[in-house]
Amino acid sequence: MVGTQFSARLKDANGIDAELTGFNGATTIDLDGGVAHDGNERVSSWSNPANPQSLIAVRLLCRSSSKCANDPGSTKAYVEATDAEFTIRDTVAPAPTASGTLWSWGNDSLYHRHSASATIGATDQGSGIAAAWAEINGLRVDFATPSCPGDKGGYSTRFTPCPLNYSSTKTFNTSAAPFQEGANEIRFCVRDYADAENGASKSCTAKRTVLVDNQASNPPVNLRSDQGTDWQPENGFTIRWGIPAGQVAPITTAAYSIQELDTGTQVDAGFLGGRDVQVGGPFEVPEVGAYKVTVYLVDAASNLGKSAETVIRFDDRPPGNVSPVAPSGWISRDELPIQQEIEKAEAGGPSGVSGYAMAVSDEGPTQPCSTGICLAPEITLAGGSEQRTGSVDGLAEGDHWISAAAVSGAHRSSLEPGSTMVEVDRTPPSSSISGVPNEWVNHPVTVTVAASDQLSGMQPQTGDDGEPKTVIAADNYAPYESPGAIATFAVATEGVNRIRYWAEDLAGNVNDGLPGSAGDTHQTPGQAVVRVDMTPPEAAFDPTRDPEDPELVRVSAEDTDSGVSSASIEIRPAGSDANFTALSTSGEDGQYQARVPSDELAAGAYELQVTVRDRAGNRAVGDETQTGNPMILKLPLKQPARLTSTLAKGKLIRRARYGTRQYVAGRLTSDGIALANQTVRIIETYSSGSRSAPTVHELTTDGDGRYRFRLPAGPSRTVEATFGGTPKLSPATGPALRLNVKGKVRLRIKPRKLYNGGITRMRGSVGFKGALPPARGKLVAIQFFDPSRHKWRPVEVLRTNRRGRFHYTYRFRTISSAQRIIFRASALPEAGWPYLPSTSKPRSVIVYPKAEPTGKEAA
Repeated sequence: MVGTQFSARLKDANGIDAELTGFNGATTIDLDGGVAHDGNERVSSWSNPANPQSLIAVRLLCRSSSKCANDPGSTKAYVEATDAEFTIRDTVAPAPTASGTLWSWGNDSLYHRHSASATIGATDQGSGIAAAWAEINGLRVDFATPSCPGDKGGYSTRFTPCPLNYSSTKTFNTSAAPFQEGANEIRFCVRDYADAENGASKSCTAKRTVLVDNQASNPPVNLRSDQGTDWQPENGFTIRWGIPAGQVAPITTAAYSIQELDTGTQVDAGFLGGRDVQVGGPFEVPEVGAYKVTVYLVDAASNLGKSAETVIRFDDRPPGNVSPVAPSGWISRDELPIQQEIEKAEAGGPSGVSGYAMAVSDEGPTQPCSTGICLAPEITLAGGSEQRTGSVDGLAEGDHWISAAAVSGAHRSSLEPGSTMVEVDRTPPSSSISGVPNEWVNHPVTVTVAASDQLSGMQPQTGDDGEPKTVIAADNYAPYESPGAIATFAVATEGVNRIRYWAEDLAGNVNDGLPGSAGDTHQTPGQAVVRVDMTPPEAAFDPTRDPEDPELVRVSAEDTDSGVSSASIEIRPAGSDANFTALSTSGEDGQYQARVPSDELAAGAYELQVTVRDRAGNRAVGDETQTGNPMILKLPLKQPARLTSTLAKGKLIRRARYGTRQYVAGRLTSDGIALANQTVRIIETYSSGSRSAPTVHELTTDGDGRYRFRLPAGPSRTVEATFGGTPKLSPATGPALRLNVKGKVRLRIKPRKLYNGGITRMRGSVGFKGALPPARGKLVAIQFFDPSRHKWRPVEVLRTNRRGRFHYTYRFRTISSAQRIIFRASALPEAGWPYLPSTSKPRSVIVYPKAEPTGKEAA
C-alpha cells in the first residue's frame, strides 16, 4: 500500500494513544497526517509511493511502563474509523502465454489463408487479470473480458478484484482487417487491474510474423509452347509461362491438363512442383492432332489461381512426293528470277500441305530439307498446296538442278524430292561490225555484223523455243533481222546514218538497250556511224572590200552533209595562162579568208579562184563572187607611206664621244599627211666586238606623225627606222644611219719630275663599256710628242689586261739638259673593236740631267 485516507475520531487519554500506523516490515510510520487526537472526526491522508507499507493498523497503544486502563470516571481513550480508502500498488506484471493455430503460423515462415484460432493465457500475483487482447499490425483486437467482482468502476472492494488466472480462445479471419495480404505482425497482451488502464501493468508475448495470402493467383502470363501453336513434326512439347504480377505468396505448384481440341477429351493431367515453377514438359500426345493445354498456378497459401490456355499441334506424317516442272529450253537473263512451277502435292496428315521447299545445286539433285523437317529458311512457298510457283533467283551461268519437296503444316517434307535441270545463260552475245569507214565517204557503204555466244549459242536447237538472230537498225530504215550469227546491210542515204546493231542468243539474251523484264536495262547495243556525202560543196567570194583592210579576201563555202573541210584561195595575173599561186588561207565553219600580198606584187589586174573540199572528199572550184561576177582585183591596194629618220642635227652619219647618248628622230606620212599613233621600230645593229645583239625599240608617233628616241650609250652602230605597215598602209623604211663612237683612253704618269736615268711609271685604262674584252687585251700605243717633227711618235705598243687596264715603265738615259717630254696613250684600230681609235689627254714629264738643278730650273 502506498496511500491511505481515513475518516476517524482519535482520542488519547489515560496514557493510551489512539494511532493510525503503517508497517513495512522494518519500520513503523504514522499515517494520521498530524491531525489532532481530540476525539473529533477528522480526515487524515498519507501517500508515499517510495515507501510502500505492507501492514496498516488502527489501534490504541499504551505508552505507560506500567499497566494502562481507561478511568471510568473520566474521558476514555478511543479510536473510531468510519471510512478507510487504500491505494494499492501492484508491482508484479501479469505473465501472458499464447497458443493455437494462428500463433503457430507465426513461427513456420509459411503462407496461410482463411481463419485460425489463438488462445491466450495469463497469471498474476496482485490485482488480477483485467483485460486480454491481440495486437495485429499494431491494431488491437480484444479477447473476452475477465470477470472482476471486486471492480466497482472507480474503486474496488477487494484487494484482488480480478482473477489471478485467465485463459481465452478467439478465432481470427485473416482475410479481414486488421490482417493484410503478406506479412502480418502479431502478439498477445494482458494487463492487471488498475483504476485507470494507463496505470496498469501490461505484458505482451514476443512478436511473430504471420504470412497471409487469401487471393487466388492470376492466370499464368504468356502461356505458350516452345514449339508454338503451329503444327509440329516432333512429339514433345515444352510449356512455359510467366508468374503474374501482384503475387503475394510464391507459386509452389502448377496444375495442368491436356485435352483434345475438338472433343475436349482429356489425355493427360498432373502437377508440377517447385517454387515459381514456370516450365513443364516435354509432354507427348498420344497421336497426331490438335490439343488444348490448360495451366493453373497454386501459391504457397494453397490458393488455386485462374487458368490460362494454349494450343499444341502434332503431325509427323509426310505429304506426297512432287517434282518441279521442266523448262522449255535455256534460261536467259530476262527470265530470271525463274518462276518455277511445282506439281501439286497430296496431304499426308491433318496439318495438310503448307507449302513447298526448293533447293538449287550445281552438282546434281539435292534435298531441299536436309533433315526431313523443313526449317523456315528452307521453305520457298508457304501459301498452301495451291501456291506452286516460286521465284528462283541468283542463278549463275551454267547448269543447275532444282529440287522440290512438299511441306506439311508441321514442316515435314516429302519422302522423295523431285528434280529438274536448268541451263542458264545470262550473258548476251557479243557482236562486231565491219565495213564502217572512219570518216565521211562519197559512196554507198555496206556493213556486216557478226555475233557470237559462248553458252546457248547463236544456232536454233530442237526442243528449245529460242530464236537466235542478228539485227541491224539504221536511221531512216526499218530494223533488219537476220536469223543466226551474220547480218549484212547497205547504207546509201546521204547524211549521218546512225546504226545500232545487236544480237539475240538461243536463251533470249539480247543487248538492244531496252528495259528488261526485271526492271533493269539490257546492255547497250553496238553503235556505229556511217557518213555518206556524194554532193560537192559550194563557194563564192565576198565582192565587198574593207577600206581599212583592202588586202583581205573573204570566201563563203557550204556543204549540206559532211561540211567544208578546207579551202584554198589562189591568185594570178588576170587573163594569163600562168599557174595560180596559193595564198595562205585560214578560217573555219565555212568562212575562209586570205590576204593578198599587194606590197610584193606588181601593179595590175589579178584574178582569184578558190578550191573547196568537203570531209567526204568531194571537190569544187569557184572564181565568182556572190553576185556571179569574176573575182578580179586591181593592185596596188594599200596607201603608200614614207618614213624619214636622222641623227642629231639632221645627219645620217655622226661621231659621238664615249659614253654619250644620241637621239634619232623622224616623221611618218602618207601623201604628205601625218600618220599619228603608228608603231615605228628603231633597230640598232652594233659593230663587231659589241656585247649587245641587235636591239629593237618600238615607238608610237605623235599627232604630227613624228617620233624621237634617245639611243643608249655604247659602241658604234647602225640605226634603222622601219614602219611595218597596216592593213591599210604600205610598209616604209627610213635611210640607214651610222653612229660612230670614239673610244676612251686614260693615262697617268708618276713621277712627273725626275733625273736622267730615272724611271717614270705609266698607268692607264681603255673604256670597255658595251664591248667584248679582246682575248689578248686591247692594243694600245704609248706615244711621245716630237717637237722637231711636230708629230707623235711611238714609244711602245702593248695590250691591256681583260679589264682594260695597262701599265708601262720608261727609263730616261739621253737627257743632257732639262726637258719637258709629253706622252699620251692611243687605242689603236683593230678588227673586232667596236669603237673608233682614241687617245688620252697628253701627260708631261720634266727630266733633268744628273747635275743638281738650279733654283730656277727646280722651280
